[in-house]
Amino acid sequence: ALGEYGVGFVLGGVMVGVSVAAIAALGGLRALSLAPSSSLIILPLLMHITVGLIEEMVLRGIFFRVVQESVGSWLALLASGLVFGGLHLINDNTSVLGIANIAVAGVFFAAAFMLTGRIWLCAALHAGWNFVQDGIFSLAVSGHEVKGGLLTTQLSGPDWLTGGAFGIEGSAVDLVLVLLASAAMVMLAQRRGRMVPPVWGRGRG
Repeated sequence: ALGEYGVGFVLGGVMVGVSVAAIAALGGLRALSLAPSSSLIILPLLMHITVGLIEEMVLRGIFFRVVQESVGSWLALLASGLVFGGLHLINDNTSVLGIANIAVAGVFFAAAFMLTGRIWLCAALHAGWNFVQDGIFSLAVSGHEVKGGLLTTQLSGPDWLTGGAFGIEGSAVDLVLVLLASAAMVMLAQRRGRMVPPVWGRGRG
């Protein structure tokens, strides 16, 4: 559990770092200052660990697993993405790109669960992704109000690049990154033989 969680948390954070760096390189983001106290990151860290664990237990540990057993991995991945994206429609400052990004993230997290058969990797990816946005870069997470983290940052430029008020999860740059990561995670699961066929496609013993 600790090994999978550690890898997932770091990977989730690195993915955000890559996305932020790419947006900054295109002129859409800059860091303005360092927060005076690193203690500011403790609350968002605990919050995102808790939220990530709860959401992944429900959406991947229960919903995805049950659906996969019936209709197979491919349709379950699709369902995971659609449901995850749909749940964020009620968030503030939603956009088409933002919901598409969240839906693809739902596939990514589900593929991580499928790869291991446990929630630790996907819960850590979720927590690390959100924490680095909020607790490190002070960016809105899925449209929620910015609370302030380790760095004070500023987005500037077209919404397709920065994500606008929804945060970088509404950026086309971020969407490309998550699509690539999702494809890689699904391919890894395939190579490890973790794909489950639908009930109608299983041979009879």
